[in-house]
Amino acid sequence: VRQPAHSCGVVGFKPSFGQVSNEGVFPLAKGMDHAGPIASSVPDARILFRAMKDNKPDCALLAQQNRAIAMSELRIGLLTPVFFEGHRQVTIAIDRALDRLRKSGVTFLTLELNDVERALRATRNMFAEANTVLWDLYEAFPEHFGDDVAEKLRAARKIKPEEYRDAQRYRDDVKLSVERLFGACDVIALP
Repeated sequence: VRQPAHSCGVVGFKPSFGQVSNEGVFPLAKGMDHAGPIASSVPDARILFRAMKDNKPDCALLAQQNRAIAMSELRIGLLTPVFFEGHRQVTIAIDRALDRLRKSGVTFLTLELNDVERALRATRNMFAEANTVLWDLYEAFPEHFGDDVAEKLRAARKIKPEEYRDAQRYRDDVKLSVERLFGACDVIALP
C-alpha cells in the first residue's frame, strides 16, 4: 500500500494486520499481504479505511486507537537510518509535514531498529512467498511485470529454505522490537 502510493504521489495507509480483510485481494505473500486505502488525500484515506475496516480487528495494539490526544502530548518516532531515503520531492514533502507538526507542539523521538540490514535481508527473503504465487504468471506474461519485480522474483528463486525460515523467525523478533518502540511513542512516522 505505502510503496505504490509513494511512487504515485498519493496517500497510502497500511493498517496493522487484521484490521482490513484480504478477502478478494490477489495474494502475494501471506506473511506480508496488507489491504489498505490509497487515496488522493488523508481525509479520503480515512473515509476509505473506515469503510474497509473489519469489525473484529485481530491486533492487541488497537485498544488505544480511539484515545484522543492533544498535539502537545503526541510523541512521534522517527526511525534512523531508515528514514529520509527516497525521491527528493517526497523528502521535501515529509520535511514540510514534520516541520508543521513540530510547530504544533508535537514531540519527536529518534528511534533505532537494531540490525536494519538484517531486517532488509529478511524482507527480501520473505519475497520467496511471493515467488510461489507469481512465478507461473511471470513465466507466462513477463511483459506484465516491471523490471524491479521481475528481478525480485528471479532473486527469490535462489533463496534457500533455511534463509526463508530464518527470515520468518526474524520477522517475529522485529515485530517484538516494533512493539517496544511503541512504548516510547504514539506514532512511528515512515515515508
